[in-house]
Amino acid sequence: MLLEELINDVQNYLTFSGAMPKQLPDAEIRRIIETDAKTWFHQHHYLATLKEYLYIPRNAFKVDKYTGYKYIELPCNVEFVTWLYQVNDLSLFSFGVNAPNLSVNLGVTNQPYLSSITTTVGELGVYKVIIDGFADMLNQLTKHTLKYSFNIASKQLNILTSMGTNPYEDSLTALVAEVYTQLADEDLFDLDHFRKYVRYKAGERLGSMLQRYDFMLPGGSKINGNLILTEARNDMKTLEEEIKKNTVNATIVMVKR
Repeated sequence: MLLEELINDVQNYLTFSGAMPKQLPDAEIRRIIETDAKTWFHQHHYLATLKEYLYIPRNAFKVDKYTGYKYIELPCNVEFVTWLYQVNDLSLFSFGVNAPNLSVNLGVTNQPYLSSITTTVGELGVYKVIIDGFADMLNQLTKHTLKYSFNIASKQLNILTSMGTNPYEDSLTALVAEVYTQLADEDLFDLDHFRKYVRYKAGERLGSMLQRYDFMLPGGSKINGNLILTEARNDMKTLEEEIKKNTVNATIVMVKR
């Protein structure tokens, strides 16, 4: 769904598909979408961000911003940074070890050393679990995470610990950042929660405007701004409770790295 289509959808909702005259300008609905709704959803809705991995090359640490102030600027669509991995060796094996879910599965190495004649399926399973646990320990020992500070507003990533130098080249190491980026606008506008949020937010603005100024309809009838504002706020409260119900909130998140 494009921005113009979303604005038209909101106007149809407010005017009962054209049965009532349009009171809220399109420019105000556009402001609600761009300023209020997108910002709130990218920071609070569980479907409005995507998990991605950013490769930060060595030359990023040679610019004046990093050498002088120890920060680099990430793309503007990055909302959160969850992990920062140091890559000392740029080979494919090292990249797999440093990036989660891409690690080399050492468990497959049990096959050449086990004979199906002398072992049972249960024993093979036990060996597989042991070797997989050993592989996980190796991944933890060879993985180098860094302490950092990320500013959401300025998109500045400050590295708080020393990275050292690469033993093969006279330069700093590269980094892999695990980040959450903003969902594309077209995909965000297709979310049912987002469309409802914009509708109810626009309803609140329309009700507030009608309370402040008197609007008379043809025939001498008057629009009830208080009712519009009350219904919009109640619908917004119900929507926020539904979003929170579908969002997992936890103080401790256990993940396999």
